[in-house]
Amino acid sequence: MKSFLFVNVDMAKILIHPYSRRLLRQACLLLCSAVLLQSRAAWAAEPLRLSFCYDSAVTQLWLTHNGRGVLNRFLGIAQEKLNLRIQLDPLPWKRCLRDVSMGLRAGAVDGSYSEERAVYAYYPGTPQGKLDVNRRLRYGTYALYRVRGTDVDWDGKQFSNLNGPVVAQLGYSVIRDLSNLGVATDETPGTVDVVMRKLLAGRAQVAAVFSEEGDRLLKGPPYAGKIERMPIPLIEKPYFLLVNKAVYHTHPERIEQLWTTLAQLREALENQTAPKKKTGRP
Repeated sequence: MKSFLFVNVDMAKILIHPYSRRLLRQACLLLCSAVLLQSRAAWAAEPLRLSFCYDSAVTQLWLTHNGRGVLNRFLGIAQEKLNLRIQLDPLPWKRCLRDVSMGLRAGAVDGSYSEERAVYAYYPGTPQGKLDVNRRLRYGTYALYRVRGTDVDWDGKQFSNLNGPVVAQLGYSVIRDLSNLGVATDETPGTVDVVMRKLLAGRAQVAAVFSEEGDRLLKGPPYAGKIERMPIPLIEKPYFLLVNKAVYHTHPERIEQLWTTLAQLREALENQTAPKKKTGRP
């Protein structure tokens, strides 16, 4: 019967020699190191997948469901530059924030700062640990709207002739802003259109919504000529990409790079759209 294993005696003597064993160990170490480096390279080439959500009730140009909004484009450019794969899903805003707090989503796009949200999410910060407004996504303004001809007013500090709650969208930070002023609120789920219809129907004296969305609705029926914006806005604030704390601690460098890249894209857009100064002789 033939043996299944054939061993050359001279080769065996070489292999058991101490010097040969050292060479063999070194060869194995080199091979293992090469395999490890290849594995790390392959891991580095794999894109980091991040699942973000945003408010499904938005009707503004910054974020759109068809992916053509300004922030949609910014996120698309950033993911290619930073080797990310970003999934962006519309959700009711309150549910979006809840999912971020529970770790079901990596973050929420286009949210303002609040102490409540800062419990479970990080915002871009400075080396001194302060909120880095320079790495915002944008500024947003909350304006106040009333039925044309009514005497309710806002002077920038307090309301006059306000006899009921101010209607605003459910889960939005403006609710807290109004509560801090001692003003009662009517939190309404849905879009700005739903909020404005409640105002038009006389179920509220004042509506607090994003100015760009409110102004857009005033241009057509049923609001044109019936609803007006008060001259003084309620508040202007910066909006950010907020990220779940556990996700940040797992990928701190990648998240910092994402915040910085989005800010750079915004700055580039602002520079392009800023009015050009005239040069030369008048």
